[in-house]
Amino acid sequence: MTTITPISQLRQEILSLEIKQAREKALLKEQLLISYNSIQPVNLIKNAFSQLTETPDLKNELINTTMGAASGFLVNKLIVRGSHNPLKQILGTLLQIGVSSLVSNKTKILTSVGKYLLNPSRNKRDSD
Repeated sequence: MTTITPISQLRQEILSLEIKQAREKALLKEQLLISYNSIQPVNLIKNAFSQLTETPDLKNELINTTMGAASGFLVNKLIVRGSHNPLKQILGTLLQIGVSSLVSNKTKILTSVGKYLLNPSRNKRDSD
């Protein structure tokens, strides 16, 4: 900082520094409020959830896993059907694991086959 001799220049410099200090104080308060809001638990959960749903790979993986688990569960229920036979329960569990794994790994193929089979225009062509 340079040496200022006249009093009017000194007062002007003090005034400009006070204005600068007020501006920086307002910016600091604003940044503090933003930081405070971002670390609140509700906002942390909301941000984490929005990041999860915005990630296309994760969304696809979640859909694949859900489809696999649901189909495995259905196969298990169809095989076991409330039976108390341990062999049947073991077979149902093994089939559940296998079907879940197969469906979650091959969802693209199964989806295209399903769309082909359920396509109304294909059914009209086949019946003609």
